[in-house]
Amino acid sequence: MKKILLLAALTIFLLGGTTAQAALLSISDDPGSYGDIPNGATNELLQGIYGTSTRYGYFGSTVYLTASANLYFTFLGFEAGYDNDFILRTSQLFSTEIYAPNNKVTGSSVVSGPYFFEVGASPLIIPFSFNVNNVLGVRNGFNPDDASASANINFFVSFDSNSPADKNGDSLVLFLDDAGAGPDDNHDDMAIRIGARAVPEPATMLLLGVGLIGLAVFGRKRFI
Repeated sequence: MKKILLLAALTIFLLGGTTAQAALLSISDDPGSYGDIPNGATNELLQGIYGTSTRYGYFGSTVYLTASANLYFTFLGFEAGYDNDFILRTSQLFSTEIYAPNNKVTGSSVVSGPYFFEVGASPLIIPFSFNVNNVLGVRNGFNPDDASASANINFFVSFDSNSPADKNGDSLVLFLDDAGAGPDDNHDDMAIRIGARAVPEPATMLLLGVGLIGLAVFGRKRFI
């Protein structure tokens, strides 16, 4: 009986370091609005990404990281005549220019990362931006609310979840509209997925290590 109780205690101690964490990514839609793409036009990428021709999510949003984590960025494709680039801080991660003279790539899955970001007392605005024809088009934190089909360069956000109305999760897709063909708002000029993975804290790793050692000692004593 004592051995069973000891094993249970050690197991609980071990699992204590692996408890589920809250969603690492969140968005604010203030100002902004809930809506859908492609707003009566055609989006060349939605079918490959979500298996649908319409997707709901948020215009005018800002994307935050809520806890320290590794971020992965995946280039999912584009349909655009412009040279569009995805920038993290000051580094270009992806560009449509390398595909010239083609103006459409679908089903891409080029991954860049991990990039570690440390979050302090408040959520971190992830420092990404989109350049359009080598000029800053839109950056996170200054994203126009374009639900009214205006000609703004902007991005649309939808989380990879069962409910596209979600504002929290660990994976989302950014859909760029570079306004190159006017106010069509189809948002297929570049699509980037952001995925976040938690980084175990030193205390958590120590807790796991102690738990594993305890289980090993228990197993050794049991079979002596």
